[in-house]
Amino acid sequence: MPYPAKEYADAFIRHRQPMLNLLEQIPTQHQHFALREGAMSFLGMVNHLSMTDAYIQTALSGEKFVPPAPSPDLETALAALKTSTPKVAAFLENMTSEELNAEIQAFRQTWKVYRLIDFGREHEAHHKGQLWLMARAVGIEPPMFYQF
Repeated sequence: MPYPAKEYADAFIRHRQPMLNLLEQIPTQHQHFALREGAMSFLGMVNHLSMTDAYIQTALSGEKFVPPAPSPDLETALAALKTSTPKVAAFLENMTSEELNAEIQAFRQTWKVYRLIDFGREHEAHHKGQLWLMARAVGIEPPMFYQF
């Protein structure tokens, strides 16, 4: 059973804002830092999360997904993520109960819309944890992971 749409939007912002605050602290010289070879860098992670924002919105809208071009640098990637954040929140907040309970196809599976929204938040929380470790590895103490 889904929560009211506003709760999904609020939870999204409460998770997203601390991540944006952390990413603003990452110096340009660390944009390509990754914890290990083959892992996503700060830049790669921000591009990945921007792509995820676009995917979730298009999947929930029933549109065909066209991946956005990756940003060439962390400043541009962070600006794109900051731009998509209120759009995703507004999109979530404006969903009806019927839309939240609908079934859609995503990741080659059938999902209840509200479960796909939960999955998106869990996916971001996973990458947020990686960003927290990466920040500590370059000497930056991350903020509290959730905005209460």
